[in-house]
Amino acid sequence: MQTPDIIFVSFDEPNADEHFERLKSFAPSAKRLHGVRGIYAAYQAVADLAATPYFYMVDADSWILDGFSFAIPEGASIADIQMWSARNAVNGLRWFNGGLKLLSRSAVRSMKPDVVDFFSSMEGSRVLTTDIATETRFNATPFLAWRAAFRECTKLTGRVVRFSDAAEHLKVWQTQGADKLNGAWCMLGARMGANYGLKNPTRQGLVRVNDMEWLKSVFDEALRINAIAVIEAEIARN
Repeated sequence: MQTPDIIFVSFDEPNADEHFERLKSFAPSAKRLHGVRGIYAAYQAVADLAATPYFYMVDADSWILDGFSFAIPEGASIADIQMWSARNAVNGLRWFNGGLKLLSRSAVRSMKPDVVDFFSSMEGSRVLTTDIATETRFNATPFLAWRAAFRECTKLTGRVVRFSDAAEHLKVWQTQGADKLNGAWCMLGARMGANYGLKNPTRQGLVRVNDMEWLKSVFDEALRINAIAVIEAEIARN
């Protein structure tokens, strides 16, 4: 099989350059796609950029962990959609949120543009592995920490993402990681997202988690009313 391209995707992450240099220490020929607005558009642009029918997709907030190899064993079969688990830099969860992906072009082209979760809309064979390939360092700024947590917890309470440990993951997002960089903002985003998903369980309501301008407006309103103070006060009490 032809060695898959490795494509790093960045938009507004302040740690993207550092993470790309880290990636190139593992894969010197890695390519970078920067500045494509919108999740669906970014996936399609990656498929356009890739010169191989299968390609790795590395999020800009992903830090490749020591010991990981992009090499594919000779003769190994590859699913259309393969994903590795990631370690959450704030709360320590090990899950697929922010994980490394190996995708076929046909799977990416099958994505639906108007769904809540783009990854689950792809068609093709799937392999999800609990092996940890990356640490997802999504918490470089207060907004990015808040946004990632809001989006994930909206999907959990809105039942877009379903798995046996979902309730425990939801609890951890909302209560763990106060001592980490922008951890309180992550917890605030998790609580606001969980509440939003419960109150807006329709597709029309849930799909707003993919509207980055709307998310920024919600965050700005939380700033205006000093919502972070509630979380900080709780942390201080504990």
